[in-house]
Amino acid sequence: KETAGRESTEKARGKNLMAAPLVSIVVPTLNCDKFLRECVASIVQQSYTNWEIIAVDGGSTDQTLGLLQIYACAYPNKIRIFKKEKKGEPNAIDEGMKETKGEILAWLDADDTYEIDTLEKVVQAFVSNKDAAWLYGKCKIINESEEEIRKGITRIKELWGGRHYAYWKLQLAD
Repeated sequence: KETAGRESTEKARGKNLMAAPLVSIVVPTLNCDKFLRECVASIVQQSYTNWEIIAVDGGSTDQTLGLLQIYACAYPNKIRIFKKEKKGEPNAIDEGMKETKGEILAWLDADDTYEIDTLEKVVQAFVSNKDAAWLYGKCKIINESEEEIRKGITRIKELWGGRHYAYWKLQLAD
């Protein structure tokens, strides 16, 4: 694990980043078929197109695996599926990171989505900031109807995070 962590850090730091680095996105899944379509669509529709999805499933019993297989057939060189024993989301993310091929690594929960230009901004931030080890951006918390909820909680987290974690220094891209 220690070596994999160092490899991931070297990738994320921008060492030898090409003009269009591959972005590997790990998507941990477990019985998430009602959200998965939007998650995958938000990646497939990115303005930046050099990406791969590593889906790590922990034993879904709904239509999750069937949907993943449809997407993997539609994007055979971009989406790979791994079935792993259910050991929790952190373990699924770790297992997925071991399978990545990209210079930039990310994960996206299956019930979350990216804005259309997210990967473009991430790549630009890493290419422009060679010493950056990681970055994060703002997000909206939404419900199943895609209505923004908990704006107040999000704002409090931003304010608290800003003081405690030097948010203004860590944030390289919205």
